[in-house]
Amino acid sequence: MPWQKASIERRIKNFFSKVIIIDCGCWVWIGCHSGEGGFFYGQFYDGKRMVTATRWAYENWRGTIPDGLKVCHRC
Repeated sequence: MPWQKASIERRIKNFFSKVIIIDCGCWVWIGCHSGEGGFFYGQFYDGKRMVTATRWAYENWRGTIPDGLKVCHRC
């Protein structure tokens, strides 16, 4: 059986299975992490590639990240 890409609904469900939303509204990533430069970044497989959780969330809900900019977070 050929590999099939997960639907967007399934990827969103999978994404949120790795998130705890705390009282202040912050999304705490409890999925896998990758250490880069002494920091640990949440990692998420979107059905095509491994991306940071913040990048995937931004691209999914906001759109393409403009060239030269980075996705940051406050928590």
